[in-house]
Amino acid sequence: AEFSLGDGIGSYFERASITQGATGDLYFVYQQSFDIFIEKTSDSASLISAFEISDDATSYKNPSIHSMSTGNILVVWESNSGNQMQIYDSDLVLLSETIALESGIHKVAMFVDDSFIICRYDRTDGALYCQLYQSDGSTSGESMTLVTGMEKDDFDILAVTSTTFVLAYSITQDYQIHEVYVSEYSRTGTLYSKQVVTNTRASDFSLARYQESGYVFTFSSSTGELDGDGEGVLTTFVSAVIPHGGGS
Repeated sequence: AEFSLGDGIGSYFERASITQGATGDLYFVYQQSFDIFIEKTSDSASLISAFEISDDATSYKNPSIHSMSTGNILVVWESNSGNQMQIYDSDLVLLSETIALESGIHKVAMFVDDSFIICRYDRTDGALYCQLYQSDGSTSGESMTLVTGMEKDDFDILAVTSTTFVLAYSITQDYQIHEVYVSEYSRTGTLYSKQVVTNTRASDFSLARYQESGYVFTFSSSTGELDGDGEGVLTTFVSAVIPHGGGS
């Protein structure tokens, strides 16, 4: 059944992100103007009405929401003064103070043990930085610089096993050609493999799980004649990543 979100708090919502909790309920975050709201619903009605989780000190944008096996909910969003992270229980009770993060376009990969990696693209130096966190939001190890020389903020990450995640990104070779890479890393930043998927003008990167330990990578190509891939939305399947020892 169709139902609306954000009853009673206005309109003009955007940048919505959704996740399914451990018990099957749905959790949404979205942006209204430059404020961030969260809401819990069933598949047909709101269970916990939307409320604002950002303060009014600055402008926020691009929220994302992620579920943990314990039922807890992770929310991350961006601002020019620094990204922020919060962890809630299944009833949307805040479990800790808001955690300040470095600024940048962010993506999150969740591991099965509820640890997670946040990667962010820094426009000032064209680098992609990643940090491993424990389920309570505490850092694990040092920040990892995995990619340099990026000129576009299109990238995505995905945890495919308990110790391995996949990173998709592009490096601009000239105005026409973007070499698109998919790399496999240990959760501590060890590079396992790196392959060039295509050399075209690509955007809208998206990674998703495929079978038990594989993944599917989808992207848009606007100048596919450079490598024969053609224009449109293109997809690459990997049925399983190569097992690697260690990396925990």
